[in-house]
Amino acid sequence: MLIPASAVGVLCFLYGFFTLVGDAHSKDVCENHNDIILCPRCDIKGCKYEQLGQTCTFVRITHLFDNGAAVFFAVFMSLWAVIFMELWKRYLSKITHHWDVTNFDTLEEHPRPEYLAKLSTVKKKKVNFITGVNEPCVSFWKRRVPCTIFSWSVVLLLIYRRIATFLTELEIHRTQSDYENSLILKMYMLKFVISFLHFLKEGLLGIQDITIHCLDIDKRKWLLRVYKKWSVHKKGQCAHENHAPTQWESDYNLINQEELGLFSEYLEMVLQFGFVTIFVVAFPLAPLFALLNNITEIRLNARKFITFLRRPVAERVKNIGIWYRILNSVGKISVITNALIIAFTSSFIEETFYKVFISPDGSLNGFLNFTLSDFNISDFPGDLNILSEPDTSVEYCKYQDHREPPTANNKYEYKSIYWQFATTCLMFVFNFTCLVFIISSWICWLIPDIPKSVNLQIRHENHVINDMIIEHELRKAKYLALNEKKKKKEPGWKIQVSRPKVSL
Repeated sequence: MLIPASAVGVLCFLYGFFTLVGDAHSKDVCENHNDIILCPRCDIKGCKYEQLGQTCTFVRITHLFDNGAAVFFAVFMSLWAVIFMELWKRYLSKITHHWDVTNFDTLEEHPRPEYLAKLSTVKKKKVNFITGVNEPCVSFWKRRVPCTIFSWSVVLLLIYRRIATFLTELEIHRTQSDYENSLILKMYMLKFVISFLHFLKEGLLGIQDITIHCLDIDKRKWLLRVYKKWSVHKKGQCAHENHAPTQWESDYNLINQEELGLFSEYLEMVLQFGFVTIFVVAFPLAPLFALLNNITEIRLNARKFITFLRRPVAERVKNIGIWYRILNSVGKISVITNALIIAFTSSFIEETFYKVFISPDGSLNGFLNFTLSDFNISDFPGDLNILSEPDTSVEYCKYQDHREPPTANNKYEYKSIYWQFATTCLMFVFNFTCLVFIISSWICWLIPDIPKSVNLQIRHENHVINDMIIEHELRKAKYLALNEKKKKKEPGWKIQVSRPKVSL
């Protein structure tokens, strides 16, 4: 699924590259108005003024990602996420049918040993309606609700893994699936906040984070596994100098998997999915880096699980658990975030607004002055350094905003045009999200969750099972009828038990 996303992302990047020469905004910054003095980025002593021409490289790099194709790419990736989830459900139905877990219910799982150990002293018990087993009953209001509220309250404070595990134990989950889902959700929320909020804080520098997460081949862990493999092999040779170790001895010396062995693998992929969908407008090449990473990562993981780790303990599950709900939620969040990025951080809406409502000829002539406002340096609270020349005197500097000039009575307050522009941005976000959600709903309706072939196979199996049940009931009815008929013909018929003779 990353192949079409990578292709469209590369095309959007190439569109920005080939349209860079004719971009009017870049020309104004780099050629026409490069001597404009920009205000310092802070208002303390030591902050310096800059010339607009010094931001030329930054503006040109920004145009490679922030161009007219950004809106199309945002809509495409939002729909791509929906199609990905729908196709995954179809693929999941094939897997569940192949492994005969289509009708598997998590309530059929046995209780966790930790769960039974904690409730060994509980006298109140309740019969499980599904399994028919008399199990200890945990008080919902006295035990579950307070522990759950306390647990999630601490999670909001950005705790670490050990504390999250301890808090999940307090919630007393009956089955292993419920326990893993609760712990996974806590750990993902922690990683989500740390990773994505760091990107928002860094702005354009967050492209580096996207590249790292989408091209995350953990060489350090890979070298650590190689070292452990070598040390284990050497240890086996020393322990078996006289004879070669058996296969089970070699397998026992492999690295033991953790309780949540696949947690890190799932977490890496889900975080990558978030970067590919949520902030893809800021960096259209993210799907390409993710694709290159996964092509290599899938082979590294295959070798890791086969040669470095012990064989995992198999468990019956119906799906990937809470990871699917996380992916589905991330896909919906990406629609809103992409709309907000285009509206409030991209220049696309601002340029369109200027062409439609401000420009007399529908062009970008004068767009640069429209985005900048004047500031009187005498209004700064303290002395500030000026440009590199000490004899240069600056009376006014410019900053990017829509505010009144210092000569106006209501100086530095927002202009009326600012509120019109803000309303336009909000309308774009509303229309964008509504359009995408409507198309997404239509796609979900159009693509069935279960393929027709699998659905027919399930119906055929159900038909065969029903025929077997009917045939069995028919044989049972004939057998009972035959016995009733014999009883009517021989009303005095009794069972006689012969006793052996005993000689003394």
